[in-house]
Amino acid sequence: MAGLRTGSQPGNSESELLAFRRAEFRIIRNEVNDPEHIPNLRVIPSSVPADLSQWFSRVTLVERLRETRVFYGFDRIEQNPQALGGMPYTAKDQLFREPPQSPQDRWLPAVEVFGEGIYIELHEHGIAEWQRENEKWIRGRLDDAFITRLQDLYQTLPPLGAADRDWASRYLLIHSLAHVLINQLVFECGYSTASLRERLYISSDATAPMAGILIYTAAGDSEGTMGSGVRLG
Repeated sequence: MAGLRTGSQPGNSESELLAFRRAEFRIIRNEVNDPEHIPNLRVIPSSVPADLSQWFSRVTLVERLRETRVFYGFDRIEQNPQALGGMPYTAKDQLFREPPQSPQDRWLPAVEVFGEGIYIELHEHGIAEWQRENEKWIRGRLDDAFITRLQDLYQTLPPLGAADRDWASRYLLIHSLAHVLINQLVFECGYSTASLRERLYISSDATAPMAGILIYTAAGDSEGTMGSGVRLG
């Protein structure tokens, strides 16, 4: 049932950024193998080992992906909590001494990089069991102040409205697991730590939850396409 629900429409309204991440989620968890029409993304389903099926519901091998990185500004000492507010006009004002008026000249510095990755999706019942078994620890670890601080970070893509302990503990679990896997992949694949990135797909929406991790490399040199990450998948 959890696998079916993850493809459903969320029951609650979501921010524009979270809705965009959900659109990615729906694609990356399924097979994409059409080099003629989609040359920059190739996703091949893999199997979940029986001894891990209690916790993981899906694994896909992202044999090819493209990432576009856009430079929209910079901060010193303290990060701007509303870094994306007013985009793209705030970025142009910061990067251009005299922002261009012509629409065709309104651009931001960007670069395209290519790489590979592994997508892993957690079982909903496994997350619920972990939350239930560790309820006392979670309540002590995630107080209201912590949840508020976590929600105030736009990078976490929090739910609209007040975040709760269910969402915060889910985020803590998935984010921590992603870093554990990255550290292990460094030893197993030969990639440097700096070349591996994470992209998290997290939502505690009762109708359409998300609990996915994409660990990928996308670099401008050959290290981004060695294939060892996909091989381990």
